[in-house]
Amino acid sequence: MILCGMLALAIIMYVPGPVGIVAGIAVVTLTIAGLLAWAPRIRVDTDGFRVNRNLLEPAWLGQATALDEAQGKDLLGPGGDVRAFLATCPWASGAVKVMVADPADAHPYWVVSTRHPQQLASALTRIAAAGPDQPSAG
Repeated sequence: MILCGMLALAIIMYVPGPVGIVAGIAVVTLTIAGLLAWAPRIRVDTDGFRVNRNLLEPAWLGQATALDEAQGKDLLGPGGDVRAFLATCPWASGAVKVMVADPADAHPYWVVSTRHPQQLASALTRIAAAGPDQPSAG
């Protein structure tokens, strides 16, 4: 975001008049739209845990653990498994690690970045405890 602001300021300073202002605003708008489109879309409901178009059904939800920034960085680096499913964005300092209970799945766990790791881990624990045939509480 800082780089986006600096680029917009440079455009406004070096391109004279209203054209520079419009170009600067366009750069900021397109950058924000791109960042929002890049962010993982997370949903937890009775169908399971959905991240973008990927679904982990309640029957295969294992333990969900909220991670702080240091734990998340470790899993994304030397402490992680290369087979893990990753859905991360750089501005979210927290993450959740979700174990996959399906032995046939190629991913041993999912790591999903979020600004609210405790709430996401709690929601995943509730949906896993409710089971595939029962509605979740909450």
